[in-house]
Amino acid sequence: MRIPWKEIIRQKDDSYKYKIRNKMPVFALFIFSNCSWNEIKGRRLSHQEMETRSLTRAPQYTNTIISYYDMNYQEGEENLPVDHVKRIIFRYIAPCLIFSGIIGNLLSLVVLLSKQFKKVSSSSTFILSVLALTDIGVLSCGLMRHWILNLTEDRVDVRCLSVFSCKVHVFLTYFLPQLSAWSLVLLTFERFVSVKWPMKAKQILNRSRMITAWTIMILTLTIINSHFFITQSLEQIDIKDYEDNTETLVLCSSVKAIYFVNVIWPWLDLVMLSIIPTMSILTFNITLSLEIIQAHRRRVSQMRVKETDESLSITAMLIGISVLFLVTTIPVSVYFIWIQYNSDDTYKQLFTTLTAYSITNIIYYLNSSVNFLVYCISGSKFRNALVAIFRCR
Repeated sequence: MRIPWKEIIRQKDDSYKYKIRNKMPVFALFIFSNCSWNEIKGRRLSHQEMETRSLTRAPQYTNTIISYYDMNYQEGEENLPVDHVKRIIFRYIAPCLIFSGIIGNLLSLVVLLSKQFKKVSSSSTFILSVLALTDIGVLSCGLMRHWILNLTEDRVDVRCLSVFSCKVHVFLTYFLPQLSAWSLVLLTFERFVSVKWPMKAKQILNRSRMITAWTIMILTLTIINSHFFITQSLEQIDIKDYEDNTETLVLCSSVKAIYFVNVIWPWLDLVMLSIIPTMSILTFNITLSLEIIQAHRRRVSQMRVKETDESLSITAMLIGISVLFLVTTIPVSVYFIWIQYNSDDTYKQLFTTLTAYSITNIIYYLNSSVNFLVYCISGSKFRNALVAIFRCR
């Protein structure tokens, strides 16, 4: 049996055994940092410097430590690589979500842009359409990388193909999920206004105003995430094991503003991606449900029944995807809060961390892959339009 990496650290210089606040060994710190090998090897790093430069909690670096962990610990307490479950999840479940999600979102686009949907609110149709496109991007960019990374033992990372791919992919990994979440917030607000003030809704939130609002949202999120074009780049590091074998790793990592990117930014992203959208969607949906109940009671003539039913069909679709967003986003949010205080000292702890990371991420990507099914279940207008398309009406 090969020596675990914790034992390897003990056989080297004592400085390697120094642990940072979150109890990760210095070896792990080096894997996730911009320190050179000589810098770690030649001197002790101060506690403050290690905390400042640590990348141990940045999710995009999770796979890096595993490649070296496996090199020194291919057999262990469980006789399995520490990321065994993670590989299975991303290797076999991820492609199912990717291809079914892309096909489903394309079908959603066809239905939403069909003539059967022309009478439905154009502003709602616009947001639902761009949401489908955004979800295709989320699956193609985020989950596709995890699949390719775990598909073979070579661990091909699309981020490490070039400096350009490193910067752009990291930017899109954060930008697209945020855009998807905030598009849903915008759609929820539009539905709330439509139900609350049905007579004024078309004037307050017409298609042109919704396009303007969505464009402003894109520009805002682009500015917020633009720091990745400056802070991210490729970096080569050489790592030696206890037998003096050297492995060269190419990392897409932070080279500037390291403290901001790896300590402050994960919390900002959590707020932008999950906390604010979740609270907004939850608030609007509760209010929206109450307004729908009151709207049923205010029907005074049968002339408005058809119009109201069409509006309620879109609203039902919105509530369906909103519930899906809440159910799939909360677990990954809890994970990234929990990971800040979790220890990865032992095989079992690291195994638990990586398994939780994989499961919560797969649940999160369900949000982008099963929208079509939610539309079919919750929206009668959507189902009728889909049937009409296949019947070539």
